[in-house]
Amino acid sequence: MRISLLLTTVASCNNISKNSKDETNEAVQTITFDKTSVLNRSQLTDEVRFVPLEVTDESMFSEVSQLNIIGEEIFLFDIRLGKLIVFDKNGTFKRVLERKGQGPGEYSFSMSFSASLENDKIYLVDVDNKLICYELDSFQYLYEKKGVGGINVFALSDETFVWFNYTVLSIGNESYKFHIITTDNEMNVISKSIPIPFESGYLMSPVYRFYTCNLDLYVFPPFDNVIYKYANNRFQPYYSIEYGRYSVPPLDFLSEGGEGNPYLNRLVKSDYVSFAQPFENDSFLLMSYFVREIKHLGIYNKISKKSFNMKFDSLEDKHNFLYHIHGVDETSFISCMNFEDLKKDRFCDKEKSFIELCKNNQISDDAPILIFFRFNNEIVESE
Repeated sequence: MRISLLLTTVASCNNISKNSKDETNEAVQTITFDKTSVLNRSQLTDEVRFVPLEVTDESMFSEVSQLNIIGEEIFLFDIRLGKLIVFDKNGTFKRVLERKGQGPGEYSFSMSFSASLENDKIYLVDVDNKLICYELDSFQYLYEKKGVGGINVFALSDETFVWFNYTVLSIGNESYKFHIITTDNEMNVISKSIPIPFESGYLMSPVYRFYTCNLDLYVFPPFDNVIYKYANNRFQPYYSIEYGRYSVPPLDFLSEGGEGNPYLNRLVKSDYVSFAQPFENDSFLLMSYFVREIKHLGIYNKISKKSFNMKFDSLEDKHNFLYHIHGVDETSFISCMNFEDLKKDRFCDKEKSFIELCKNNQISDDAPILIFFRFNNEIVESE
């Protein structure tokens, strides 16, 4: 199997019931991120808080593939190392789940995780088509079951699971040409939805395709400008994202060259959107996306209905903590950077909390820092 990890990251904690809100036939909201906005950085965000993560041999990680706030703890998943690391909200290391192998409770290559605070369980999906369940608080192994070929899972309850499927593990199997497969806890298929128009041996980042906002569950398939919302036991189109003069790649572009065509190299150099990941809270919907290897950040104010579009096209921009968003909690967005790079973000020098952080001589330059921040509700473009 070939796995693309061009860029990775999201957040999901399950308190969603199988019968979500009755919102059948809601009108699809179109959100457009068009021309690049010129924004005053000092007026863009407020309530910025910096949380250094404790560095130990067990807590070290190479990248943030998935970031969740679950209860009073921060769960950080590193797909490259196959580690799930837990910190408290002050950044103190609590525990780690790292069990590579072939035995009970072990995995060869874990793709993602889903947690249920209500049931005190956490689920990992292994590339060997296994769903492995552990206790949330202790990571004690509980059970494992053969999956249905999906690489992501979201536990609607202890009895019902929603899987996201890329068909990477089942190319050519017509039974699995759907992105969404719902099963019971014995992995019997209940329903399938969102047909897959294009089969590929690649995974497009981000690998984890579910997110939640206000206890609602959403999914965003690759090469699709639609975000689907779960309601009445099925996913329905909810947001349609437009990128101005850019667009997601059409099917003929992806299929050009025949089955197994290595389209990734062509895609990242094209004028099509090669990566897109939403982040949403009560007030804002963000869309982090790449075109021609340049990162953009679409910012949509859900209250004012105004949208803005930032472009990160310089080396200095990569030291902007808005470039490194990895998750969401109830009110804030969350970025992660090492201390050395964060100190190159000139905006941080104006934050009192960052000045205090710099006075802490015990923080090394390679220490990871989480940045919790909110966007100003009155974003104004510069003249």
